Amino acid sequence: MLTQIEQALQSYQRSQHPMRGVSRKAAVAIMLSEQAGDASVLMIRRAERKGDPWSGHMAFPGGMVDPTDDHSFAAAVRETEEEIGFVLSEQDRVIGRLSDIRARRAQTHKDKGLVVCPYVLRVDRTIDPNPNHEVAEVVWVPLKFIRDLSNRTQMPAELLDMPRHIPCYRYGDRIIWGMSLAMLDEMLSHTFDDHPNPWSMEAPV
Repeated sequence: MLTQIEQALQSYQRSQHPMRGVSRKAAVAIMLSEQAGDASVLMIRRAERKGDPWSGHMAFPGGMVDPTDDHSFAAAVRETEEEIGFVLSEQDRVIGRLSDIRARRAQTHKDKGLVVCPYVLRVDRTIDPNPNHEVAEVVWVPLKFIRDLSNRTQMPAELLDMPRHIPCYRYGDRIIWGMSLAMLDEMLSHTFDDHPNPWSMEAPV
């Protein structure tokens, strides 16, 4: 499956979000690897923290772009090391970049929030995570679990002050939804024709 994803992303034309009215930019690393014979994606469960709009959510390593970062990918590399203790290097190939996503949970009346830049990497070496205080858990999620649409369900949520039912996956006691699911859906829908497109599913991003 990893080879299929890599080949599909080579021809992918991502969407870039206009930065007008957006005050902040972030970047995440979507790391793909073979784990126990299964193509898997590394996810983190964010620690429960007061004031964090994504407290306790399933996510990918990453964070805000700092003025000292040369570009958004540098932020993804730096934050991955800070959050899970893994240093991305030239051995770990960037196989694609997904569309920029505006984080609606971070926006206010005057500030349209932040834009998240997702990078997809193939990691063919061992990752021995050492999470910091921002991360409650590091977990490998088999992509076949996400590809199995019988595992896809819905959950109630409020999006832009409107109650809705949105798509999600329940992986054990973990819920994969929102921005993280939109990124996975974008990657997989470009690779496999039968996978749901995130934008048609009204995923809260």
